[in-house]
Amino acid sequence: AAGWAACALLLALLALTGRAIEVECASGPNPISTRRLAPLLALLSPLLLAFAPTLFLEVPTALALLATFYVWLAAQRASTPARATLLSLLASACATLAFFTKFNYALLGVMGLALDLALRLATCRTGERGCKLRAAAWLLPVPLAALAWWFVLPLPFGAEIAHSHRAAFLGFLLGNLELAHTPWTTRVLHLCGYLAGSPLQALVLGLGLAASLCALRHRALRSAWIVLLALELPVLLHPFHLERFLLPGAPFLLLLAAYGCSRLVERGSVARWCLLAALLLGYVSAPLQLERLAAALGVLPSDPAAKAWAREVFAGWVHPDLRRRNVPTAGLQREELGALLDLLAPAIGSAERVGWPAVPSEVSPLALQLGLVERGRSRAHLSADHERLPFLSIDQADPGLGTEAVLVWAREFDVLVLTDPPDLKGRSGREWLRPHLAAIETSGEWETTRLGVLRFSRGQGEPLEVLIRLARKRR
Repeated sequence: AAGWAACALLLALLALTGRAIEVECASGPNPISTRRLAPLLALLSPLLLAFAPTLFLEVPTALALLATFYVWLAAQRASTPARATLLSLLASACATLAFFTKFNYALLGVMGLALDLALRLATCRTGERGCKLRAAAWLLPVPLAALAWWFVLPLPFGAEIAHSHRAAFLGFLLGNLELAHTPWTTRVLHLCGYLAGSPLQALVLGLGLAASLCALRHRALRSAWIVLLALELPVLLHPFHLERFLLPGAPFLLLLAAYGCSRLVERGSVARWCLLAALLLGYVSAPLQLERLAAALGVLPSDPAAKAWAREVFAGWVHPDLRRRNVPTAGLQREELGALLDLLAPAIGSAERVGWPAVPSEVSPLALQLGLVERGRSRAHLSADHERLPFLSIDQADPGLGTEAVLVWAREFDVLVLTDPPDLKGRSGREWLRPHLAAIETSGEWETTRLGVLRFSRGQGEPLEVLIRLARKRR
């Protein structure tokens, strides 16, 4: 339900923002207008429908940034100072929400809006500058108050919490720099396949973007381009890259492409039908196109089994049945996570504190807790469980934990999830956990019960059988 709500809200915001762009650009009547075409392009893009039902923060961040932009455009067109003030406060509140959803994207989006504001102030008439500056001043109170509360004095807590917030913020901004560089061929596949839907649809989007560049005399389009570049250029230039990183900037790209395409086809019905046919053909033949693109980029495996697996992945990006769409994450498949939760839930008491010493990177501790709540566990213990670290480490090497430290950690919980092998994907780097799991079992403090054996997929390899056991503290 939350996923569908996110989809509906994003489509509505695209339609509203598309309408605002049309008004400012004085677009004439057109069956394929920006407010109609932008939501259609979003539905054809695998990004929206794949990630909307997930817990990834890129989705609410994209919604908050698009809402900020919509209100921002309305504030620039405000007919009275009072209306401009109110809309400026609302725009800053939306931007603050985006910031506290995910720092990095919000900072990039706000940087784009700040550049847009500077450009508007530099190019406006002298008599208008004072009014615009007074309205812009009202952009500051909400974020300044929120930032002061979070980073300086987070009442009712104290300076220690503020220090942890500042440290987490800096660590977040400087993260991912040590990860392996993502090749440009992977980025091209993400842009053409996961953002556009197919190479043909990417060509349509490219034509629309090029056409929108010819109308930069309109301030709304200029604003959208500035925000798009502020959001997507750093993402594309960053050494590390994943598909979902494109999501916060995607609505702005789709709006600009929709405007450009609507202008290209506004004077002829033949052109409109050609546009719709190209989009339909691109969607229907997407798996084949993506396979050809991967072959041209030199990233399509030559092994027949691996090539068949790649075809399944491409088909899963645009599958008509949304339940069969694969989300490109390092997490477990939905069916595998569901089977794991179904196995654990009946064996864990409603109020028992749950730890998982060897929790893999594929299973978020919060996703585990929420899954257990959905299966009858008490919600009242959800926040209490996160006051303690529910796992030992997700590192690929032993961080130097001693046996006594592991046993002290384990005593914080009522039940522990134990797996053999320790890692659900069988990574050799996680074998350091095995003696620590054995120490828990042989300590005499726990009673171990065998729950069952589950199979977990490993990409192109054979699924791995994992024994799931539950250790309960002796009374």
